[in-house]
Amino acid sequence: MTIDITKHWMDSNHWLISNSVANLGNEAAAQTWAKAVEASELHPIITKDNEDEVKDYLRSFGAWSDEEIDGYSQTELGAFIYQEVSAEHNRIHEGEHMGDDGEIDWAAVYADDESYCPIHFEHVLVRGFHADVKWFFTIGA
Repeated sequence: MTIDITKHWMDSNHWLISNSVANLGNEAAAQTWAKAVEASELHPIITKDNEDEVKDYLRSFGAWSDEEIDGYSQTELGAFIYQEVSAEHNRIHEGEHMGDDGEIDWAAVYADDESYCPIHFEHVLVRGFHADVKWFFTIGA
């Protein structure tokens, strides 16, 4: 399944949505979760059409019970996805993936054998011109 994350990718402060105690202090978990929920409220991505697949994705982590996952609202499910997206954003923006020009070296990101990158982008063509870039997060293979 692919989720359009364009607005989140472009508008969010990813470092405040996914970060560590080392950087944010002892309240890091609460702070990043609050920012993820805020992002999910601002840019909803979970619908009746993808809700079950997102729940199955969360089950694959083994960190929450079925009862917990089934009790999550669409906003909370979106917040989990946004934390995943922001973590990936932060990983991509580390030095090894940045080109000499300060831009992301996408060839290096996708060639990285250490991890699978669930983020991809597509150029939207309008009358033969690149009018916009859409960002997507892929769940599953």
